[in-house]
Amino acid sequence: MRVAFAFIVFVLLAITGCSAAKNPVTPKAAEKKTNRDGQQNNLAKDKGMNSSGRIPPSKDDAWTVAEGTFAGNPTYIRYRPNMAKHLGSADYPRRLTIIWKYKPGSAAEGLPSPDDLEKMHSFEKKISDALEKNSDAVITFIFTSNGQREWNFYIRDAQAVGRIINDTLEPGLPIEIQVEDDPGWSGFSEVLDSVEEKDEDKSK
Repeated sequence: MRVAFAFIVFVLLAITGCSAAKNPVTPKAAEKKTNRDGQQNNLAKDKGMNSSGRIPPSKDDAWTVAEGTFAGNPTYIRYRPNMAKHLGSADYPRRLTIIWKYKPGSAAEGLPSPDDLEKMHSFEKKISDALEKNSDAVITFIFTSNGQREWNFYIRDAQAVGRIINDTLEPGLPIEIQVEDDPGWSGFSEVLDSVEEKDEDKSK
């Protein structure tokens, strides 16, 4: 399955999202990158460098937001282009996906209601801060569409991450957790490949 993106959102919206490996992005217009303070950054062109350098906390890194449609529904994906230099990092060989299923807002065409958005932002900050504190995980991309948001992390040790999650989150959240081997970071790579495909199409 492919996500057909019509354009890129130029600022970080309140509605942001996450993508799984089965949902690569194919944006079709010029894009701009921004960190959480709204500063624009250039897209990392060094995909595949597999850098062993320090990975900055997600709150300090650049993010790109893309908007489009998936299965006829509005879709948002947010990802960290600078993580391209860490593709396939041997330190993080598994992908953790946290799935939050929600009832779409009545006027949001499949997207979260304002109340759910507030809860999701609080959740994202809490779990990202906890998992990144001792570099147990790095978040790479987030996908939102049709009643579901997915946060995708790459992690060191599943048991250690499980303990952090249990210690950090309150019970009763509407989430599902999946862990799979992904030593090549194929899920994140598909996101980057889709962006590169767009750039190639534009240059023709």
